[in-house]
Amino acid sequence: ELFKKLLNGESQIKTSSSEFKLDLSVEDWYVYDDNYGTTEEKSFIKYFKTEIKPKLDKKNLEYYVIRNERFSELAIYSFDKGKRFEPDYLLFIKNKTLDEGKNKEYQIYAEPKGKQFLVEDEWKEGFLLEIEGKQKTAKNNHKIIGLPFFNGKGTKLKEFSEAVNKLLEKI
Repeated sequence: ELFKKLLNGESQIKTSSSEFKLDLSVEDWYVYDDNYGTTEEKSFIKYFKTEIKPKLDKKNLEYYVIRNERFSELAIYSFDKGKRFEPDYLLFIKNKTLDEGKNKEYQIYAEPKGKQFLVEDEWKEGFLLEIEGKQKTAKNNHKIIGLPFFNGKGTKLKEFSEAVNKLLEKI
């Protein structure tokens, strides 16, 4: 437990901050039992639970959130220069019924980003926003999408929220 805290941060379940506290061990949509990420990552998970999850539930969708624990298999590469990028979160959404003109499966990349990194990592956000238009999949009913940066208390929250709402309209 101490080793995890030293390497990865504080448990989201055991944090003393009510702003970030969330018992992920009882959430069936989060594939791990806890989150030892940054405060921005904890903020994203809390936002997902309070803002996005209810909308997904209302649409009766199957969904899972995976924190990328630096698995090399989850790395993606920019279209222009082939720069390696490992987005912090993947959201998988499955539409249980295949309506005419709608995709059945969605793979969505989300990247919580502290304000101190917004300019430095701007290329990553640009790449995330390019994915939907350039993605090609073997299955016609599968869509890959990147979202704008999530910045819980910053200027990016409105843009992120609007992008999520626009995405959910399509599903």
